Amino acid sequence: MGVTNELEEWISKRSLWIQNAINRITTNDSIDKEDITQLVELCKKEAGILKDINGDLKPIKVSLGHLNNEDISNNLVIESISNLTGMFALSPRKPLQLGKKPLTVVYGRNGSGKSSYVKVLKHMCGARNPGKLISNIFENKNQIKSCNIDIKIGDNHERIYWKQDDGVSIKLKETEIYDTDCAYVYVNSENEVTYEPRLLTLLTRIIDVCTKVSEVIEKEIENNQSKKPSIPKEYMDTDSGRWYLSLSAKSNKDFASKCQWNGELDKQLQALKERLNVVNPIEQAKTLRNKVNSLNKLIKSIEEMEKGLGDDICNKYLELKKDAELKKRVANEDVDKVLGMAQLEGVGIESWKILWQQAREYSEKIAYTDKVFPNVADGARCVLCQQPLDEEAKNRLISFEEFIKGNIQKQAETAELEFKNYSGKIINIPEDSLIELTINSCGIVDEIQIALIKSIYNDFELRKKSLLSAINTEDIANIPNIDFLKNFRNEIDIFEQKAITFHEDAKNQGRDIIQKKVCELEANKWLHQQKESIEEEIQRLLLIEDLKKAKRLTSTQAFSVKKSELSNKLVTEEYMNRFQKELKLLGAYQLKVELVKTKTQKGHIYHQIKLQNCKESISTSEVLSEGEMRIVSLAAFLADVESRKSSTPFIFDDPISSLDQEYEEATVERLVELSKNRQVIVFTHRISLLTLIEDAVKKHGVEASVVSLRNEQWGAGEPNETPINVKSPDAALNSLINERLSKAVKILNDFGQSEYETIAKSICSDFRIIIERFVENKLLCDVVQRFRRSINTLGKLEKIPLITVDDCKLFDELMTKYSKYEHSQSIELPVFAPSVEELREDMEKLKKWNEEFKKRVK
Repeated sequence: MGVTNELEEWISKRSLWIQNAINRITTNDSIDKEDITQLVELCKKEAGILKDINGDLKPIKVSLGHLNNEDISNNLVIESISNLTGMFALSPRKPLQLGKKPLTVVYGRNGSGKSSYVKVLKHMCGARNPGKLISNIFENKNQIKSCNIDIKIGDNHERIYWKQDDGVSIKLKETEIYDTDCAYVYVNSENEVTYEPRLLTLLTRIIDVCTKVSEVIEKEIENNQSKKPSIPKEYMDTDSGRWYLSLSAKSNKDFASKCQWNGELDKQLQALKERLNVVNPIEQAKTLRNKVNSLNKLIKSIEEMEKGLGDDICNKYLELKKDAELKKRVANEDVDKVLGMAQLEGVGIESWKILWQQAREYSEKIAYTDKVFPNVADGARCVLCQQPLDEEAKNRLISFEEFIKGNIQKQAETAELEFKNYSGKIINIPEDSLIELTINSCGIVDEIQIALIKSIYNDFELRKKSLLSAINTEDIANIPNIDFLKNFRNEIDIFEQKAITFHEDAKNQGRDIIQKKVCELEANKWLHQQKESIEEEIQRLLLIEDLKKAKRLTSTQAFSVKKSELSNKLVTEEYMNRFQKELKLLGAYQLKVELVKTKTQKGHIYHQIKLQNCKESISTSEVLSEGEMRIVSLAAFLADVESRKSSTPFIFDDPISSLDQEYEEATVERLVELSKNRQVIVFTHRISLLTLIEDAVKKHGVEASVVSLRNEQWGAGEPNETPINVKSPDAALNSLINERLSKAVKILNDFGQSEYETIAKSICSDFRIIIERFVENKLLCDVVQRFRRSINTLGKLEKIPLITVDDCKLFDELMTKYSKYEHSQSIELPVFAPSVEELREDMEKLKKWNEEFKKRVK
């Protein structure tokens, strides 16, 4: 018998409501909330809670071959992420482009926002161990954690607006993310197989439906909470009390007899009470304990006032008060300064701010897309009137932008809010009437004690009033001395001892027997008074018993066992073979590890990486090195997800961390190979990885793009130009001439030689890096490179003889000249930065050489 026929026959023997659920899945390919509601009712009917079972409950009839439909492939590409708010320090102004090439490398230094992007993606895609999605801890903005993510499925483009409350995005959940957290999960933990054949998926979905129906029934059980009154403590140890505390569905048998009460029983109770109507030592003890409770409340009240108006509290109050006043004054001065520069009325009102925002968007998106708003560079024009900007207009625009950002005002508002919040926490002093009531409840009649207590409260009131009007700590009234409370504590000890004595006085044998009889009759009477509630409770317990029977019909154990049985034929062997294959592809074939099946739980099949032929109970991570663990986890990850028929993105966060050169090269080769069939996104801070990928994509003919991230003043995660040491030498040199050198000229003209020296030396340092890159990539024809172990000679060595003595002299001259800016200099013989003309001449000289050498090579 085939696997499909075997499964169909097995399904025909399951509960009727489950067969109905399977019929819905195979017919509609989905189960919605309405289906779950109906399935819950069907399950309850089958359990006997509802008797009118209708014709909808029929055994499933699945035709042969119906369960063998192939999985549908999805070609998903993540194109970009933009408009991030409320998450970490991410606040990019430009989208992070990820879908321009099959392989995208997102490069950035520590703190540039790489890890934050990865965590956001992990939450959207439902990755393992996504971590906590936190706000920017250095800002007080209460923003919704959200972003836009542009995707492409097949030929269709779509923008998803995602919020943290949305949870995992349905359209992104197939995306796989590999990072350090994932690595340790794969090595140290059991993992479920991600890909499943359709038959196993059917069982998984049935288990999911069973779980949801079970949860609904369980919730109904939880919502059917007991409403029976709490039995008084003194009745608990009686026959009636014990019966009441152990109520169950079976208690309906003796309900009538336990809850009866009549005149004869009432007469017995009254007679027993008369016998006990003498001086009651128990009541005296109760009175004393009431006094004890009142005294404890009085002591607590005074101690709380001492703590709430202590020196630390008062000092903090004055500190926040001064800070708020100071920042408010500074903010007002800042506003006056900006308004003083304005030529027209209305600067700062809402309509003016909207106009300013529109001008910003026009400048950044259309007029000056590569310039920070406002653009006050030479030749810049006003984006509103499009007239050239003079110096006064430039300064006014800069001043208005700083005003809009409102950092000083925000600080003032934050300080004011913090002071206001703290002020609200200053302890309140009780009203005179409440103080009188507290003293009376304590039974205090001594006039001296009463006067002392009132004076203490008055002193605390005086201290609080002086605090609220104080400027310095010297203005605050002294805190009262509360040492007298030790006298009240002594009285409490005396009262407690007296109460114990009263209880001992009540212990004589005859009185105890009478008291027990009274208590038993009172408990019986109490049951009679609660008769209606008890009857409702028994009916509730009967319903709970039926609901539990229905819940047993949702058990997933049989499905888990069946799935485990089928997985041996459909998944496990193939999965293990894929793991060994990935180990070989990653150059880790020599590691003695294997992937073994460990358990099946609620339809989830788990596997674990273990040491081969290990004689002791020891974890893999205790034997393998960090690099070996990393490469093994990567193999397990790829074996887990690579078998899918759908084409979904892979995201890797620093995949070569802790790896040696051989593993690094093998990993890069694998990433490039993967990018031939699906989108691959790699986040890294290592230039060596960029070099390896650049080498590999050329070898495999794969297109790749590099995106650089920076931490800008407005926030982290800003996509920017590729760093100069990562760019191609030609592009880096052009950037230095056309951008950096032009900015240096402006700084020289605007601020003079001193400011120019700083920027010029930075340019010299970068120019030296570019010269080194020219030596590697141009002069030596990319035969040898740093961060690359291989020596590439194919089609390159024949260019080496084209190098002339003049070439060598040129590079020797430039390297010597610009190396001195990388080293500390003598105080007596300082090295000054070259002039703009000299820098331009040397750069043009190198550029001209490059053009001539290209012609020479051709």
